[in-house]
Amino acid sequence: MSTTQSSNIQDSTTHSPTTTDNKSAPVYDSVTNNIVVAALYKFTRFADFEQYREPILNTMLDHDVKGTLLLASEGINGTISGTRQGIDAVLDYLRSIEAIGTFTFKESYTDAQPFYRTKVKLKKRNRHYGCREYRPIGVRWSLCKAKRVECVDLRS
Repeated sequence: MSTTQSSNIQDSTTHSPTTTDNKSAPVYDSVTNNIVVAALYKFTRFADFEQYREPILNTMLDHDVKGTLLLASEGINGTISGTRQGIDAVLDYLRSIEAIGTFTFKESYTDAQPFYRTKVKLKKRNRHYGCREYRPIGVRWSLCKAKRVECVDLRS
């Protein structure tokens, strides 16, 4: 797992990530950058994703976390922001959902809340490829019965 750190730190001090596991985050300057922005996604079979909309939304609201999470039958995707404690609480809750488990996320820091709303949206699918159905199968995805497509994920 990698993390990204960008900020508007006023002095010349920079912080490097302290760990690279999925449960910890890099050190940040709580005086000048007290908002954590986390971008996350996980491709997985998530058949009962609809039932998690309200609990995820309530967890975000309880911890004053803003941003948008998209839930679909093939996984979760979104960007959220809040205090370190709020982001950790939401990420911990998402990890506790068996269908999601561990996932990839990156963090950056800012001194102002970048989002104004808290939303958890249900989607038929996160990615549309012009076919009725697809199922993630490693890096090869079967998009249509007639052809095979190899997909390379270039997001870092």
